Amino acid sequence: MSASREIKSFWWFPGNPDTRWFGTLTLVSGETPQLELVIERESPAHTAPEIGPVIHGKDEHGAPITLLFCSSPGGSSSGAVINLPITAGCALLGIALPAAEAFVAHSLRFQLQHLHGWLDRSGFESVPPANTFTFAVHFRQQSDLWFQVGPDLELGIHNTFHSHNGFQERRVSEDAALTFRSKSGASLKRCQELIGALRALLHFASLKKVYPVWITAYQDGYGYQRGDTWHDQHIEVCNSALREPESEYSFSDRWLFQFKDVSGDFAGFLGKWLDYHQTFSEAIGCYFSTRYHSLTSELEHLSLTQALDAYHGVKFTSHDDQNFKQKVEDLCRLHEPSLIGLVDDIPDFSEKVLRTRNYYTHHNPKHLATGKVAKQTDLILMNERLRLIFQMCVLSDLKIPKDRFARLRRQLSTSIINYT
Repeated sequence: MSASREIKSFWWFPGNPDTRWFGTLTLVSGETPQLELVIERESPAHTAPEIGPVIHGKDEHGAPITLLFCSSPGGSSSGAVINLPITAGCALLGIALPAAEAFVAHSLRFQLQHLHGWLDRSGFESVPPANTFTFAVHFRQQSDLWFQVGPDLELGIHNTFHSHNGFQERRVSEDAALTFRSKSGASLKRCQELIGALRALLHFASLKKVYPVWITAYQDGYGYQRGDTWHDQHIEVCNSALREPESEYSFSDRWLFQFKDVSGDFAGFLGKWLDYHQTFSEAIGCYFSTRYHSLTSELEHLSLTQALDAYHGVKFTSHDDQNFKQKVEDLCRLHEPSLIGLVDDIPDFSEKVLRTRNYYTHHNPKHLATGKVAKQTDLILMNERLRLIFQMCVLSDLKIPKDRFARLRRQLSTSIINYT
């Protein structure tokens, strides 16, 4: 979502379509959809209506809107008017649905940050200028690529572009998008899972935060006829995850891996990743809490150790094993050559991780008395190493060559200033 929007519209509850109120829906990148209703008071005793989980609307062009997961802190009254602010977890522009469970997408098209650089597919052709004052731009849109990643799931890769051919200015800009297609259709939850899996994949490739830029869904048979042509109605999905477009440059040394590294059997690779992302969802979720949220070092440590514990439990079926120190040692041994200079004494490091986790979990003075509990600068450095270990585990499972792991060290602090 590249800009904030205000949609002036009329709104009602699904069970009472005859009672409608005027309101303004505001959509801003990185924020939840906000609706401000203006309700006429029939009497001084008239209070704001109770908000349900779903609200229907219609914009100034007559297009339907559905707000899902709605809530309100309550309205304010001023004379004959009640102003009622409403927050929605998700806004669907272009369709009216009775509930979130009624959503189904047979085609899900979306754009992610950093996708363009990861794909490294461009329609621009390099044309050397004839002289300093001559410019030539050659652009040819790349053909779509389609992959069968499951019995009822296809993924399409698209190069998108915008062009302007004006009197005083001509330009072409390109980006990339993805499409999942399913004949049986995907629920809203499944759509979120698919987008989340691709966001995670691009994160482990770039080590950057990855957000969706826009999301559009289509339903079979939902659209309109214009002449002899049938047009599928696009359903725009808006939520707080949407951000402005951006991409890391396509230079290979800036990535852990790119599309070209896994394109040999991309359908198989992506199918395995979708299963992997679901299988290791708890571990990846704990890890991502440290990447997408600003946590204190203590909370970051607890999230990272939980991520490693959950990963080891799934990878080695060790959920019943309470020896966390041994689990840390096991994971360090898997990547011992890549940890040279960072974790040289694996038993001692694992013992310190155990003592530190136990102390910040229970705050038992006996752990502090061992002298092995990391604090302040030492805790920051420990967390950095735990983060690298988790990243190495995931990248190894993706079959990324271990000689790429040296690039992970770019995340390490060059200096730490302790203000206390």
